[in-house]
Amino acid sequence: MNYTYYRRYKPQQRKKSSFRSFFWLVVFLVLIALFSRACVSFFSVLTEEQRDDAVLSIERGDVSVILWGQSETEVASDSQIILKGDSVLTGEDSYALLRFQNGTELSIDENSHLVFADAVVGDDSDSLLLELRDGRVWLDHVPKETGQLQITLQTDVMDVVTISGQYLASNVPDSEYLYVFEGQAETDFVDRSSFNADGSDKVIETEILDPGEKVTMSDNKQRALLSRENLVLTEEREEGELAGDEFVMWNLGTLILDEEPEEEEIVEEEEPVEEIVEEEEETVETEVDADADAEESLVIAVTSPSSPANVEKDAIAIEGQITSGTAASVYVSWSGNGEYYALSLFEEGGGTFRYVADDDYLNFAPGQNTYTIVAYDLDGNASNVLEVVINAEF
Repeated sequence: MNYTYYRRYKPQQRKKSSFRSFFWLVVFLVLIALFSRACVSFFSVLTEEQRDDAVLSIERGDVSVILWGQSETEVASDSQIILKGDSVLTGEDSYALLRFQNGTELSIDENSHLVFADAVVGDDSDSLLLELRDGRVWLDHVPKETGQLQITLQTDVMDVVTISGQYLASNVPDSEYLYVFEGQAETDFVDRSSFNADGSDKVIETEILDPGEKVTMSDNKQRALLSRENLVLTEEREEGELAGDEFVMWNLGTLILDEEPEEEEIVEEEEPVEEIVEEEEETVETEVDADADAEESLVIAVTSPSSPANVEKDAIAIEGQITSGTAASVYVSWSGNGEYYALSLFEEGGGTFRYVADDDYLNFAPGQNTYTIVAYDLDGNASNVLEVVINAEF
């Protein structure tokens, strides 16, 4: 075989195609993009889910709930998550507190019935509809940079729209009223037996209430309003009008809920013994607090739930606060996987933190759940380490 024949008839080798390498590179980049988008979507969903719920705290006494779709009441648990359609009921000498995702708090007085009627989550703002069917509530509406929250509080003849401020509302027989302490409240006086074309209640009149103003609606005044009579609806709050009201004093921070009456009775029976014991306890507590401040500058505490907590739900929120120092980050570890998770919604220098344990989030399971919480300051120094034990049955 000569050289010319070999060159002409030898098997030809194919050149490697660059298209195949490019194709797989494109596929790889697309998969990375889809994975990143899925992660962002997942965490966005978690954040949005927190925006349309509230965390229930039992401050005193007996509190019950009626869950959406149910007709029977059941005993509420501390740090229970309240969703759209649920109702909260308080008993005699009982207080409850609802905390919303943006920091807004709503206190519920004794013998009250509140319904979380609706929630709409938007890109720039959220709106909640709360129905006060009986009793009184105090709304401490806090504005946040993360988004605007609008709350509409309904009574028998009022739709109170709030953006920020402090308000006291009542809806009991012959005593329906609204007091504005801070901010403004746009109040629609409505006829719930008449409807507009879109099905909404007919608005009779609208008033803007400023701080120090009030609206009081007796039964006679309500009848006059529904009869479309001319009424003076807005009045100035009289000085000292709510002085001595325990519910108002508690929400203004001038009264601490505790067992003071019982302690006073015991002191009266055995004055010498009780006085000595109280003085010793106060001295010890002062020394402990001083030592704690000297040892560490960053201190955290869990406000709810108490540990150990027993719940019959598949979700619960753990809430806490920075009691001293400045926290740059807060981490929570679950005993189920031992991995620390940085709270993404906690902002540097924030005063409170919130962690939701939920079976759907894969960080909550039947049985004993232990959560370890630690914070770090700007220099990376760790705070005290907290453990919260939650026993779940669901």
